[in-house]
Amino acid sequence: MSKDMGEEAMHLRERLEQYLESVDAQLPVPNPNYGPGKSSDFNSDGQIDFQDFLEFARAYGSEEARFDLDNSGRVDFADFLKFVQDFGSAGN
Repeated sequence: MSKDMGEEAMHLRERLEQYLESVDAQLPVPNPNYGPGKSSDFNSDGQIDFQDFLEFARAYGSEEARFDLDNSGRVDFADFLKFVQDFGSAGN
Protein backbone atom coordinates (compact mmCIF):
# COMPACT_ATOMS: atom_id res chain seq x y z
CA MET A 1 0.00 0.00 0.00
CA SER A 2 1.39 3.37 -0.88
CA LYS A 3 1.86 5.90 1.88
CA ASP A 4 -0.47 8.33 0.08
CA MET A 5 -3.31 5.79 -0.05
CA GLY A 6 -2.92 5.02 3.65
CA GLU A 7 -3.01 8.71 4.50
CA GLU A 8 -6.04 9.17 2.25
CA ALA A 9 -7.87 6.33 4.01
CA MET A 10 -7.07 7.84 7.42
CA HIS A 11 -8.28 11.23 6.19
CA LEU A 12 -11.56 9.71 4.94
CA ARG A 13 -12.12 8.03 8.31
CA GLU A 14 -11.36 11.27 10.21
CA ARG A 15 -13.81 13.22 8.05
CA LEU A 16 -16.47 10.55 8.53
CA GLU A 17 -16.01 10.66 12.31
CA GLN A 18 -16.23 14.48 12.26
CA TYR A 19 -19.44 14.30 10.25
CA LEU A 20 -21.00 11.73 12.55
CA GLU A 21 -20.09 13.86 15.55
CA SER A 22 -21.61 16.95 13.91
CA VAL A 23 -24.95 15.19 13.42
CA ASP A 24 -24.72 13.50 16.83
CA ALA A 25 -24.62 10.00 15.32
CA GLN A 26 -22.89 6.91 16.60
CA LEU A 27 -20.79 4.46 14.63
CA PRO A 28 -22.76 1.24 14.27
CA VAL A 29 -21.87 -1.76 16.37
CA PRO A 30 -20.14 -4.33 14.16
CA ASN A 31 -22.37 -7.17 13.03
CA PRO A 32 -21.24 -10.48 14.54
CA ASN A 33 -22.26 -12.18 11.29
CA TYR A 34 -19.44 -10.43 9.45
CA GLY A 35 -16.51 -12.70 9.01
CA PRO A 36 -13.59 -13.45 6.78
CA GLY A 37 -14.48 -14.15 3.21
CA LYS A 38 -16.22 -10.85 2.48
CA SER A 39 -13.68 -8.65 0.77
CA SER A 40 -13.86 -5.01 -0.22
CA ASP A 41 -11.60 -5.83 -3.20
CA PHE A 42 -14.57 -6.07 -5.54
CA ASN A 43 -12.52 -6.12 -8.76
CA SER A 44 -10.00 -8.67 -7.36
CA ASP A 45 -6.91 -6.66 -8.35
CA GLY A 46 -5.20 -7.09 -4.98
CA GLN A 47 -5.85 -3.52 -3.77
CA ILE A 48 -8.86 -1.92 -2.15
CA ASP A 49 -8.89 1.36 -4.00
CA PHE A 50 -10.99 3.91 -5.86
CA GLN A 51 -11.98 1.39 -8.54
CA ASP A 52 -13.53 -0.77 -5.81
CA PHE A 53 -15.25 2.31 -4.40
CA LEU A 54 -16.86 3.00 -7.79
CA GLU A 55 -18.25 -0.54 -7.89
CA PHE A 56 -19.45 -0.23 -4.28
CA ALA A 57 -21.10 3.13 -4.99
CA ARG A 58 -23.05 1.64 -7.91
CA ALA A 59 -24.35 -1.14 -5.61
CA TYR A 60 -25.21 1.16 -2.68
CA GLY A 61 -28.85 0.74 -1.66
CA SER A 62 -29.17 -2.63 -3.39
CA GLU A 63 -29.36 -6.13 -1.96
CA GLU A 64 -26.37 -7.37 -3.98
CA ALA A 65 -24.71 -9.87 -1.63
CA ARG A 66 -21.07 -9.38 -2.59
CA PHE A 67 -21.26 -5.69 -1.60
CA ASP A 68 -23.20 -6.42 1.63
CA LEU A 69 -20.10 -6.57 3.82
CA ASP A 70 -22.00 -6.97 7.10
CA ASN A 71 -24.54 -9.52 5.82
CA SER A 72 -27.51 -7.33 6.77
CA GLY A 73 -29.34 -8.02 3.52
CA ARG A 74 -28.82 -4.51 2.15
CA VAL A 75 -25.82 -2.48 0.95
CA ASP A 76 -26.00 0.47 3.33
CA PHE A 77 -24.03 2.88 5.50
CA ALA A 78 -22.68 0.10 7.75
CA ASP A 79 -21.16 -1.52 4.67
CA PHE A 80 -19.69 1.84 3.66
CA LEU A 81 -18.03 2.12 7.07
CA LYS A 82 -16.49 -1.34 6.63
CA PHE A 83 -15.30 -0.33 3.15
CA VAL A 84 -13.69 2.84 4.57
CA GLN A 85 -11.84 0.71 7.14
CA ASP A 86 -10.51 -1.53 4.36
CA PHE A 87 -9.72 1.25 1.88
CA GLY A 88 -6.04 1.39 0.93
CA SER A 89 -5.20 -2.11 2.10
CA ALA A 90 -4.40 -5.23 0.12
CA GLY A 91 -7.35 -7.26 -1.08
CA ASN A 92 -7.62 -11.01 -1.32
